[in-house]
Amino acid sequence: MHSAREVVTSGGRGMMVVMVLLSALTVLETSAHSIDMGRCRTDVQGVSDFQQEAFAGKWYVIELSSTSSKCFTMDFKSTSGGYSVVDSQLLRVGGIVDTDIMVETDHVYITTGNGQMTVRVEVMVSPFSDPSVFVLDTDYTSYAALHECGNMVFLRRVEGAILSRTPTLDPEIVSQLREQLSATGANVERMDSIDHSNCPEDPDLVVRPSDWFGADEGDAPTEGGAEGGEAGTAGGAEGGEAGTNNQGTDVNPAENELP
Repeated sequence: MHSAREVVTSGGRGMMVVMVLLSALTVLETSAHSIDMGRCRTDVQGVSDFQQEAFAGKWYVIELSSTSSKCFTMDFKSTSGGYSVVDSQLLRVGGIVDTDIMVETDHVYITTGNGQMTVRVEVMVSPFSDPSVFVLDTDYTSYAALHECGNMVFLRRVEGAILSRTPTLDPEIVSQLREQLSATGANVERMDSIDHSNCPEDPDLVVRPSDWFGADEGDAPTEGGAEGGEAGTAGGAEGGEAGTNNQGTDVNPAENELP
């Protein structure tokens, strides 16, 4: 049973949930990316001898390109073809629905090389190609730096991220990782610090877009991953099946259909 405040009322519950979801998705789509002219660089390299199992687990996002999110974490679950990843971030949605929303988005990371992966987002239609992610540096136990880039005609969408196993990271390490990201073309001046203080155990509302717009089964990384061209929905299914085990008021599309 959740102790979180009920945001959506019984009257017009479905419509309210849809408004909250669309507001959250709008914020997600317009944040956390930097769009520049030109194509993604082809000389970016991931760490050699990348250890997939060691990298799995929960990471706190310390800095990220162009974002206003709080309490941003990434949970990597290792699969035979890469990772199922759940991004969790706290968003403030004002206007008619004035509340904090924890948005949990499912991704599939398909391994394509040493420290290199292709990301498939379970929701969100984007004109950009599935981005490539490079783990530029990590010690697996305390820090990591990620470079992400996707192409669209003559534009590229670039994102840099600094991760930590704890809510804070030594400023000297952050500075070193920013230098590495800058060397690969990420605009570190556009990177924002993520606040992990006062993160609620019971957010006002938990929204899982994959519960509403998730892909069909069969899209998560499987043995052979990118080589076989097949992926499965381990990311969507595992992220979406958290159900009532997650804290907050869960949004279940079956319970909130509009009349």
